[in-house]
Formats: sequence, structure tokens, C-alpha cells
Amino acid sequence: MNELATLDTELAAIEVVREVLVRQRRLRGGGCAGRVCLRCVRHHRGAVETAMAHGRTIDFLLPAFPTKSPNPAKVLGPLPDLAEERALKFLDSLCARVTEVYPPGARIRICSDGRVFNDLIGVSDDDVTGYARALNRMIDRIGADHLDQFTLDDVYRGADPARMRAALTTDRGPHEDELRAEVRRGGDLVPMYRGITRFLLEDLSTPQYTGSRAALQSRSRALAYSVIARSRAWDELLGELFPDALRLSIHPQPCSTRKIGVLLADTPDVWLTPWHSVAVDTGGGHFTLMKRAEAEAAGARLVTAHGRPSHFVLPPPEAAATATGTAATPTPEPTPPSHPNPHPHRSRRPAMPVDHDLLGAHRLRSDALSPFGLALHAKDADRPLTDLPVAPLRALVHEHRLLLLRGFAGFADAGGLAAYAERWGEPALWPFGTVLDLVQQRDPADHIFGHSHMPMHWDGMYREHIPEFQIFQCVHAPGSDEGGETIFSDTVAVLADADPDSRALWSRATGTYHREMEYYDSTTRSPVVTAHPVHGTPVIRYHEPTAAAGDAFVNHPDLEFSGPTDEAELAELHRSLRAALYDPAHLYAHRWRTGDVLVTDNYTLLHGRNAFTSGAPRHLRRVQILGTPPLSNPGLVR
Repeated sequence: MNELATLDTELAAIEVVREVLVRQRRLRGGGCAGRVCLRCVRHHRGAVETAMAHGRTIDFLLPAFPTKSPNPAKVLGPLPDLAEERALKFLDSLCARVTEVYPPGARIRICSDGRVFNDLIGVSDDDVTGYARALNRMIDRIGADHLDQFTLDDVYRGADPARMRAALTTDRGPHEDELRAEVRRGGDLVPMYRGITRFLLEDLSTPQYTGSRAALQSRSRALAYSVIARSRAWDELLGELFPDALRLSIHPQPCSTRKIGVLLADTPDVWLTPWHSVAVDTGGGHFTLMKRAEAEAAGARLVTAHGRPSHFVLPPPEAAATATGTAATPTPEPTPPSHPNPHPHRSRRPAMPVDHDLLGAHRLRSDALSPFGLALHAKDADRPLTDLPVAPLRALVHEHRLLLLRGFAGFADAGGLAAYAERWGEPALWPFGTVLDLVQQRDPADHIFGHSHMPMHWDGMYREHIPEFQIFQCVHAPGSDEGGETIFSDTVAVLADADPDSRALWSRATGTYHREMEYYDSTTRSPVVTAHPVHGTPVIRYHEPTAAAGDAFVNHPDLEFSGPTDEAELAELHRSLRAALYDPAHLYAHRWRTGDVLVTDNYTLLHGRNAFTSGAPRHLRRVQILGTPPLSNPGLVR
């Protein structure tokens, strides 16, 4: 290489490093001078020049994007959302800027470390897998061609996750006693130790935790050393596998060290990351990161995209001022709601307006159901339901819990319903197919084919995957005086309205359920209060005892509950839950009409059935739709 070419390479390498350092460089402590520190430029220039001298793509490694925090007060759920999407777009744009300076370009390999320590933070291996797969789909969807993902699964293909972690830490990483000594000496590890301890304390402060804060703090401090030890083992492994790659970090870094710190988003807290927070639109095209509870406390509005909770939008300053009582001019008295709120301490959840283009283009009328749910009526009786796009309907179910589609041309047979259901997602497959005919049998072997009251429960509780949606079609409705209403309870509202003592009792309780029928013989175990699998909001998973269902009830399940201290407290558990679930403020009873199609949110609602007159012509069909990705049943024992 001649001197001119060498000079060109050196200048280009300096410019590449500058591009990385100037794009949201994260600094820690002193040492770095100016917007772009020349000492840091010199420190990283050599690795860039080496890649350029061989005409190679410049490779960067970024250990990041592990999994979502398990704390619903911080995030919207276990899957990546707009917070991750914006961070990925930033990283891709960083590589694009490098390409403008050096045409062979750059790639960032995202080394997702969720599998490395998820067992320490209370996140299941299934959630880690779901997050990584969804992140890959997001990278593809946004066209981030300069990014790819690398996980522990790529190193130990086919191995059990626990064996992967054991193999990783064999002969790699420091002993935890060494880390404790390093923290006692002070230095660069201390801020990281404190930051990870804080994150662990927040992540483990879930609704299911009932111990003291002091005990949780002690546990978080101990776990922080394990997290750091495994992270360093992961770092060593990446160094072995990718020795020539430049190292990026989400953590603040000292001046001119081997890693370059990058800030993935605008945030007032340099430690906050997309997987510990939510994206918040602050107006004017600007976004920041906040914890979910902080965004909600600020009056931010939740936005959905691609059928999932996506981010929040802060109200305009004028609206925020009015909401906090600081407006300069008085505001008129609000119009009373059409249905009085029987629980004044809980504000009614503002309903997402129905898209007027959807209503107008398809000649629909919308009505709010009480106390929750939305009905869309076809103005043209012969309009096929298949004319309606599914994406806005899915968003309405997420918002309103339950969507009634009434007055549309019906499906000719079960095959028509099955074909329509596939537009909503992957149908759950049973031995009989995907469509279950719910009609009274002459001598039923199970209560689902009887006419008795059916206690509250959730679908999929005994199966490998829990469906996200239920789609019901009414083939023939019973008479108006024959009963048979399908009943639904909004468990988010139940928890919001519960008094502290009841909620504490419910949160201590765990149900173990066993049921044997034609299609399964299974046991499942679940806390009564748990987190919604997508956005983390507390929900109730509970199978109501069947004793009150009457003599006509066939095939009682076995139910056991732990947590209550004695028989009196156990009785109070069931009494208080039944009172809350059947409270008119929380319960919607759907009286069927022939042709009705009802789509419901199985992750949020519990449902059951009112008894009906034996022999009444009640005929429903049901299809269960799995989530994306399918939700593995966390409580299935066998």
C-alpha cells in the first residue's frame, strides 16, 4: 500500500470512529475531552484500519437486547415494542453512516444475552425465546440490513438452557468472591454493580412478590454479582468467537477503553434501556424512554401497532396542565358517563375511538357494551364478515376486551368459520380439528356439552399453549327466556377495584387444577394474580369452584388452593373473588342471537356460562387463536 493510500485509510478510519463516537456516545466519569474525544479515536482506530486494509466489512459486537423486564410497572409485556424498534433503527442508521465513509460498510452483531442470566431475573426460557424470535422478525420488518442477532443458542445448538449456562461459565468469567473484592476496592465496577442491583430490585418487584423490600434488596445485591460474572463469561466467549470485532456496550464506559458506550435512545437516565422501559412520544417527532408506570402517571395514552401495545403518547402541554389543575381558565363540568361508575376510585378506561374509515367504508354502526366491550353492526344484512380487515378488529379486541360482530352474513358451515379464523392467527389444533361445536348432547361426558352453569375459567389452562383470542359463532340461539348466556369478567377491572385486603389475599393464593376428559388429562398450577403475557398488567387466572354449578354439572375438576392460612381465609378467598368477578361493574353476560360472532381476549378475561333450559336449541361454534408467538402454558404440570 503506498503512502497516499495509507493516509486515505487512516483518515477514513478516523472518520468512522468519529461517526460512532459522535452518535450518542455514552461517557462515564472524567477523562474524555470534547464532543469527540481524540484519545478514544486513537484507541479504536487501529481495529478499523485493519478491517479497511483487507477491504472487509467493519464488524461491531453489541451485547444487548436480552429480554423484557418481568415487572409490568416498567414495560408493556415480554415482546419487543417501539422502544426496541427505534433502537434498532438507530443502530442500523449508524452502520449506514459508516458506509458513506467506507463503502464496504459495517455490521452490528447484536449478541442477545437474555439466555445468559434470565433465570436470575425471573424470566422463563420460553419468554427469552419469544423475545429473540420477535426481535429477528422486527429486524426483517424494518429492513435493518446492517444488523443481525447472535444468542447462546447459536453456540450450544439443541442443548438445554441450563446446560448452556453451565457450559458458558465453565472456565470463563470471574468467581463472585473476586467481584466482591473488586467492588470493595472501588473503581469502574462500582457504578455497574449499583446499576444492576437497582435493575434487579425493580425487575423482581413484581405483583407476585410478597416479601419485604429489605429482603429483596439483599437478594438483588447477591444476584448482581452473578449477573456480572455471567456477563463477563459471555464477554470472554464473544472475544473467542469474534476476535477482530470492535466492541460496543450499552453501559457507560471510561475514556479510551476497549469498548465504546452507545446510548440507544434519548433518556434522562443513562442506565435506562428499551427492555426496561417504554417509548414515549413527547411531541414534535421526539421520543424518550420512561418506565411504564411513570408514563401512565403522566397521563400518556397507550398506542397499539401490529396488533400489540407499542408505545405511549404524552398529552399536549395544555391538556396536561388541565389534567393537573394548573390551567389558567376554568373547564366546564364533564358530562356524566352513560353508565354510572359503581367504583368511583377507578377512573373508566378511555376507549379508543373506532376508526371512522372502517365504519364508513364498510357501512358499520358501533355501540359500546356495558360494562366493557364493543359491538359493530352491519347496516347491510348481506355483508360478509370477510369484507372487514382483521387488523383494526384485532386492535379493537385488545382495547375493549370483547368485540361483537352482529348482522353480517353468516358462515355456511364450520369450514367457513375455520377459514375466517385463520385470518386472525394460528388456530389451536385439537383432535377434532379447530372448530368445536358447543351443543347439548343427550348423555354428555363433560359439562361443556351439558346445560348446567359453567364456572369462570380461562381457555387453554390444561393445554400446552394458551390461546390469545376466542372466536364464537352462534349457529342457533336459545329463546330469550331459556338462558345460556356466555359470561365474561374483566379481571383487570376486578383488580383495579379491589380493596387492599382482598387483593393481598388473592395475590398470596395459587390454584392447582386437574381435569380429565376426552381430549386431555392434565394438571396446571397458577397464581391467582399473575401478569398479562403481552403488556404485563396484573390479571386473574382462576377456576371457580364447581360446587355451586348444581347437580347437572358433569365431570368436576379437582381444585386445590394454597396461600390462605386456614379454612376461614380459604372461604373468604372464594367468596371475595366470586363477588368481584360477578359484580355488574365487571361482568358482561352475552345473550346470543343467531348469526352473532364474538371475539374475546382470553389473556385478560375469565368466562363461563349461565345454565340454560335442557333441550333448548343453543348451538355455538368456537375457535381458539394462538398468540404470536404462541404462549406456552407456564403452569402446565403434565
